Amino acid sequence: MTNTLEQDLVTRTDVHLTQDISRVLARLFVPGQELAHDTESRASGVLHRILALSDDVVVATVDDLLAHFNDRHRDLRTIWLQHYQRVVHRVPKSMTLSEERRLLIGASFTNEYSVEAAALFNPSIVPHPDQTGLRNDQVRFVITLRAVGEGHISSLEFRSGVAGPGNSVTIDPPGRWLDAGEHRTTLYSRELFRHRLHDEGADAESSAFLLEQVAERFDQADFHKALTALGRARLTFPGGAHTDDVARRIAECNYDVVFDAARPLDERILWPH
Repeated sequence: MTNTLEQDLVTRTDVHLTQDISRVLARLFVPGQELAHDTESRASGVLHRILALSDDVVVATVDDLLAHFNDRHRDLRTIWLQHYQRVVHRVPKSMTLSEERRLLIGASFTNEYSVEAAALFNPSIVPHPDQTGLRNDQVRFVITLRAVGEGHISSLEFRSGVAGPGNSVTIDPPGRWLDAGEHRTTLYSRELFRHRLHDEGADAESSAFLLEQVAERFDQADFHKALTALGRARLTFPGGAHTDDVARRIAECNYDVVFDAARPLDERILWPH
């Protein structure tokens, strides 16, 4: 009887979701201090060596890097230029750099991270918002997956597929590239902040004062004004310093991620920021 019930409830398919170590994300990489007593980031040393290279060497090096890595990313040149902008403050303002040298600097501050190198698991499934083009006995779905790479950094990936007709399940092959989107500040919820401050052990009195300074929905500018007000009143709020620290951490953990609408769902990834 038990076997009959199991067969009625569950149908095992030959569909398998397996990790693919070739799915990599190009991340900003900035070297830290080589020794504890160093007073300057190693980034300066990297920049000095690149700035000392001849133009011919720079062009040849960029061409070689593109030959090896370009097909692993949708637009690697743009990624390198974006990473260059993150370190451009260390380039002497008197220097005018060619695009190739800017690309090489950006490439030198970029590393690839294989997001599925350790594991791919924890699937969760919901109906896809687009059900067009299907038969009545089919449903298009979206699966979220937890991807874990080196150092056990977790991110969320997406897949799509179709269930039906009957017990058949088809998973769409994922795209070649990964896109972590653009992180932007968001509107905060006062009620969510209230609960999180309580859960994180913030002082109740100073938390109440902080939240009195903002509306039900508030932005980053309003948040910093509220923190300034709490700082001015800290003399009468002994727990204000701790509440300030907790509130800043909560704010940093809440943000929006915006993707190019043309990016397919299976190439988007929610990367911790």
